[in-house]
Amino acid sequence: MARFRWGAVLIIVVVAGVALISKRQSALPVVDVLQPVTRNVIRTLAVTGQVEAISSANISTQINGILVKRVLVDKGNRVKKGQPLIELDDRELQALTAKSAAQVKQTEASLLRAKAQMEGSGRSVSLANEALTDSLDLKNQRDNMATNVKTAKERVAQSREALARTREGAKRQAVRSAGANLRRAESQLRFQVLALNRAESLFRQGAISQEARDLARTNHEIALEAVNSAREDMSQLSEPRTEDVRQAEAVLREAEATVQGAETMLSNSEKAYRNRTNLRLNLSVSQTERSVNRAAYLNAQADLQRAYADAEQTKAQLSRTILFSPVEGVVTDRQVEPGETVSSGKTLLSIVEPRNLRVRADVDETNLKDIALGQEALLRPDALPDLKIRAKIDEIMPSANIERGTVEVRLKLNEAPDKLLPHLTIDVNIITGVYDKARTIPRASVLNPDANPTVFVVESGVVKLKTIQITGGDAGQVVALKGLSESDKVVVNPRAVKEGAKVEPRLTPQEKP
Repeated sequence: MARFRWGAVLIIVVVAGVALISKRQSALPVVDVLQPVTRNVIRTLAVTGQVEAISSANISTQINGILVKRVLVDKGNRVKKGQPLIELDDRELQALTAKSAAQVKQTEASLLRAKAQMEGSGRSVSLANEALTDSLDLKNQRDNMATNVKTAKERVAQSREALARTREGAKRQAVRSAGANLRRAESQLRFQVLALNRAESLFRQGAISQEARDLARTNHEIALEAVNSAREDMSQLSEPRTEDVRQAEAVLREAEATVQGAETMLSNSEKAYRNRTNLRLNLSVSQTERSVNRAAYLNAQADLQRAYADAEQTKAQLSRTILFSPVEGVVTDRQVEPGETVSSGKTLLSIVEPRNLRVRADVDETNLKDIALGQEALLRPDALPDLKIRAKIDEIMPSANIERGTVEVRLKLNEAPDKLLPHLTIDVNIITGVYDKARTIPRASVLNPDANPTVFVVESGVVKLKTIQITGGDAGQVVALKGLSESDKVVVNPRAVKEGAKVEPRLTPQEKP
């Protein structure tokens, strides 16, 4: 009986302890947690765009204040490229064109006259230059004539001296030389006379042979002949020959005649050279005329160029009196009627090709890093919410809008629906990322999602801080690239707990967006 009582007491104590522990556990704060959802995520960048026609044109005239003659199309008409659209009144331009053509012909004639005058004055300058050059040759001739006169006079003087020498006889030096030769010959003769007399005496005595005596006689004869020759040379030097005098006089007369001719030529050269002053004046006048005529020719050339330009401008204006369609499309607007006077630049017709459209959108410059050529986009017009269109980024403009801080992108439609019209506003969702089997959590459960993102997870009833790597997702979700597993219990409201706290996690199912 006592054992029974002690067993009952023990059971009561155990039950009371369990109840106490359970009561203590239920006293922990309850925290809502969720587990990452694994799914395929498409990340998009939402912007607003506008539909525009690639092939479009506003038709206007470049001629100011011209009358409209005919309008050949109406609103809603389909036109081809190069088709006439509007005819303008060309009567005034026709008259201006004829006047410009006449002005061109008149200016061409003036240019020909100016050219002929310029070329004529150029020839005058050439002739004056040649004459002046010839006058320089006359100066050289004059100097040469003066030299010739001087040379001729010197020759006359020399001829007179030669004649004087001829008349006075041989030069004194020649006389002295001839006298010395005579004296030597006479001395030799006297010696040979003595030698001959001695040889004759010895021969008579038989002291020498006849050959020796004959040799003495031969030497005597040679000495005698030398004396006679020296005396003849002496005689010729002392008395000039009549023939030599006549020759010297002839040379003198020739030299004097040369002087007279050279002086006459020198006088003529002096007169011709003095005319150089008039030649210089003629050259100066010709050069002035040439400069004036050249300036007139250049002015005529400029006038002709202006006349050509005016004629071309008038002709171009005349060619613009018929306005043609630069594109193929449909006339969407008409703002002109026949008989109206229109100004340049005013839009008269608008043409659009509705089957050739694109979308233009402005992307905030901070999102420029997320877009690239070829990225796909999903489009939905505001006016046609049930219409879904696919497109790709075809162009990214190379400069940003400074005032709005945006960059223009152009999207090429995969296919343009018939209901899609130019100028419609359209929602553009550019696909910036596609993640297969990605783990997603609400963005609200992430601390510092834009820099060093972290989350609170509950492990064994304790709150712990985890660093993760995320990227943008969709519908308020983020994609956890690193740091989370499928079994992690992520605190839904991280600002309601602290790291290290003991909590009771309550799993909240996460609905797929």
